[in-house]
Amino acid sequence: MSRQMQTIVYGCGPAGWLMATALQEAGAAVTLVGPDLDAPWPARYGLWRDQTTGLPEVAKHSWPRVHVIFDDQRRRHLQRSYIRVDGERLKALLAARFEQAGGSVLDARVVQCIGPNPQVIVKTTQGQFEVDLVVAAAGASQLQASAYQTAYGVEATLRSGSLDAMTLMDWRQHKPEHDSDPRPSFLYAMPLPGGKVFVEETALAARPAMPVRVLQSRLEHRLAQYGWELAEADDVEVCTIALDIAVQDQAGHALRFGLAAGMVHPATGYQLAHAIEAAPEVASACVAAFEKGRMGQALIEAGLQALWPPQKRRCHDLYSFGLDVVCQLDTEQTRRFFETFFDLPAATLHGYLDRGLTVGEAARAMLRVFLSTSASLKWELLKAVWRDKGRVSSALWRPNVALNEAQDRVDAPLSSESFAPSDIEMNLTKVE
Repeated sequence: MSRQMQTIVYGCGPAGWLMATALQEAGAAVTLVGPDLDAPWPARYGLWRDQTTGLPEVAKHSWPRVHVIFDDQRRRHLQRSYIRVDGERLKALLAARFEQAGGSVLDARVVQCIGPNPQVIVKTTQGQFEVDLVVAAAGASQLQASAYQTAYGVEATLRSGSLDAMTLMDWRQHKPEHDSDPRPSFLYAMPLPGGKVFVEETALAARPAMPVRVLQSRLEHRLAQYGWELAEADDVEVCTIALDIAVQDQAGHALRFGLAAGMVHPATGYQLAHAIEAAPEVASACVAAFEKGRMGQALIEAGLQALWPPQKRRCHDLYSFGLDVVCQLDTEQTRRFFETFFDLPAATLHGYLDRGLTVGEAARAMLRVFLSTSASLKWELLKAVWRDKGRVSSALWRPNVALNEAQDRVDAPLSSESFAPSDIEMNLTKVE
């Protein structure tokens, strides 16, 4: 096709800016739509430095290694550089690239999306548009989830006590006497310049979500036990991350990306690195499909194939099984589980955390953890496999049928029967 693929990306967080920039640079004509486009991103993002390959320097702070603490005697030191992302700088870099490539922005809310038939009619608070592709990248607040990571954090000057090393996880349990929640949480702690620290109490994975008030109480109690006194908080972070948003299997009205697409790593709660890696691949696939004459749902299906190829989708199912396991463990079992997990060879450990393993490699990593752990934890893991044997066996031995069928539709010759005309209206807040 000689014309550009007209695209709306809805959502102005990191996922939206990454996808809008990648699509515009791949040759689409993109309008990034969202309210308060100039507002700063509220969340703090951490990444392994090697996950920012291809980006300019975006580290606000960095540490050459991180520590994981299980109790007063047991700890691990990971020789891998970790950074705190400068969100303001990353957003400015993406905005500059997007503008230079010819992208446009619209400060508005998306109200309805109708189609594709084969194009999509998008109604916003600033007018109506007809486009070839809609990408929904505005979060996951209205999508169904059952497992959550929650955290309460404070950035402040440390008046007394000391924090010398970046601590990824401190599993020592310091709960107030009135705390009756049996589920574990850990401390995530960053030493910052000028005598400041960022300390955050985090529930890695819980069903239902651990209340923020519980985490705040645990953090205050933990700091008192450590002898750390903070000055008045410069900033407070409260976050709730849905860990088990369903992966998009069917095309529907929009291609989901970011949190809305279930791109959060079920075992860690991280998704920015996945978005950085996937955005150019998904954008190129969508533009290439459009240039071959694909329209409507076939464009979304092309994006899905790039975002969730069968191997990556099956790995995601294994990671989701790992999430279910973690949700079932008590405090001591959790400590023992992660002590064994962080004993994995560095390449395997990094690959698991980065989504860089094949299905076979992920399965072998899980088996290695199983064989190395205690008898009581082995029993819990065996029960978990039995409860979820259908998903585990599907991930290990069967390809993703839905996505294979989608690929067949993408590769099929274009005809009037390729897409079922639809007059169904969708409120896009349901996929944010």
